[in-house]
Amino acid sequence: MKYKISIVLFLCLLLASCSSDNNIVPEPTPGVDTTAVNTVNMSVSPSVAPVLTKGGVVEQFTSSSKIGMFVCSNNIDSKYNNDTQNVNVPASYDGSTWTLGREIKLSNDVATVFAYYPYNAVNTNGSAIDVETDSQTDYLYATKAFVNANQPKASLLMKHAMSLVSIVIKKNDYKGDGKVSKVEIVGVQSSGKMDITTGLITKFGTSGTYTRNCDFTLNDNSLTKNRIITLPLKLSETSGVIKVTVDGREFSYDIPTSHTWDAGFESTYTLNLHDTSIDELTDVALDKTYWSSFGREDNVTTVSNSTSLLRISSYFTEYGKIAVSGEGKKFGVWVNNYGTDFKGKVRFALYNGTQLVEKYQAYNVTIKGGYYNAFEIPCFVNAVPGTYKLVPLFQADGSSDWVAPKYYTGVVDDDWAYNVISDNAAPSCRYLWMDGANKKYNYLIYNKSLNESFNVNYVITNRAQVALHGEIKAVWERTFGDFYENSFNDGNVWSDEVGRTRIDIAAGAKIYTGAVACIIKTTRQAVSRCMPMVHLYYKADGTDNWVLLRDDCDILFESMKGITDMNILGTDNWTVVGGLTSVMAKYNTGNVLLVSLKN
Repeated sequence: MKYKISIVLFLCLLLASCSSDNNIVPEPTPGVDTTAVNTVNMSVSPSVAPVLTKGGVVEQFTSSSKIGMFVCSNNIDSKYNNDTQNVNVPASYDGSTWTLGREIKLSNDVATVFAYYPYNAVNTNGSAIDVETDSQTDYLYATKAFVNANQPKASLLMKHAMSLVSIVIKKNDYKGDGKVSKVEIVGVQSSGKMDITTGLITKFGTSGTYTRNCDFTLNDNSLTKNRIITLPLKLSETSGVIKVTVDGREFSYDIPTSHTWDAGFESTYTLNLHDTSIDELTDVALDKTYWSSFGREDNVTTVSNSTSLLRISSYFTEYGKIAVSGEGKKFGVWVNNYGTDFKGKVRFALYNGTQLVEKYQAYNVTIKGGYYNAFEIPCFVNAVPGTYKLVPLFQADGSSDWVAPKYYTGVVDDDWAYNVISDNAAPSCRYLWMDGANKKYNYLIYNKSLNESFNVNYVITNRAQVALHGEIKAVWERTFGDFYENSFNDGNVWSDEVGRTRIDIAAGAKIYTGAVACIIKTTRQAVSRCMPMVHLYYKADGTDNWVLLRDDCDILFESMKGITDMNILGTDNWTVVGGLTSVMAKYNTGNVLLVSLKN
């Protein structure tokens, strides 16, 4: 995300060594009395300052540019030859030559020269030059140079004291016109004092807002980079937010507190707009009365599974094994059919030991003999809080009995253990997607390189409609028990935080869209199954408890309502949700992304 910006003065070969330790200190002429009056006028010839950014932008000093210099005996507070005329000496550029505003007489005594840009006649203290962001001035300072009568030309290597924040907005599948009218950075300090001997800026004053009015239309084939000069900042010391106004609507991005805006660097933020049609971002009421009874009217009688040739494993546990009472939960199962074609119905149920606690709606299913299939069904959980065993039940055509198939080799009861809780205060995740991807279709494996920056975008729902103030972190992980069956545990496990951001959501707000800037910094062993995934976790202010953002699939139920004859068609090697296709394809909710590391 960061690209170094450096300054070069063509009149000196100091590119390779910017440290003052490598500056050449002129020596007095041997045998000459350094206290004798033997003066030479000082000269200076700073020139272009190439700005090295990703886009190869080059900026140069232009005609009428002016720098200020402090000519000192040693440190910034000691005037050379004790002459006040050596304080804040202007040097002007006419397009070809630099001219000092007044003569500086050099003796054999060595003078130390400090410089800054742009010149301001009011500056008399080189340790406290006023800087601000309102004017969008690129303040520069120079590493100290040494001059005397034998070497009168000051070779000044100028550097950027400020930071550069660039904001790029991509339209993607956003359906509006994409007319950008304003870009803002909110909650950052805008003034300070610069010490030209080091370039360090001491910030002061309250945090404010920098606003840039714009008038352009988004075009992903010709991206516009909005550059804003800021003070160097650690975002952990403030609460910066980027806001953009598109088509009259304000979008915001909370800058991660782990970010720093360093002097002489460009930080580029690529903000991605996406389709935000009303059916996706408006909270959809869940008809709890309907789903508390639909598909649950029949009696469930289970019989021995001794003759069944179906074998099952838990599946779609990547969402986690926590369900909230009064919300939907997607349950899944992996089925291996070692017999002939199976035709009938499938459903899920929660058991406490051998006691049936809650059963869910059944759907028609066909499983070809000799193949393995996976099924996923959204179910409305209404059980009281507790730990339950999820049981997939199958009923063959022509039979009134239900069978709980035997487990596949290595599968144990713990793989089916789910916790039902009542607390819905933590946010849930409706969509999770990578930049450039469609949030409705997130069953892909995304390949990322080590140290490659990427955004994890999200839409979260605030079911309890409480104020949410805290942090969201993205965790790239491969663990067993909570997300994958323990029988698959090969010892190659990890749980790495790859990004973090802050959220502040007012009470009553139901839907919130944001992103987490991520980067994988640790190499992990490649895997061929049980792919590593990225989950989001939430921690409320004042607590140390990180809570998995559960999967919000409530939006699915409204489209499923009233449909009684759905066919779930199993296929070889993967899942196709047949009768549910129109619903699941339209609203492919999820709280997990599969992410692998490129070799």
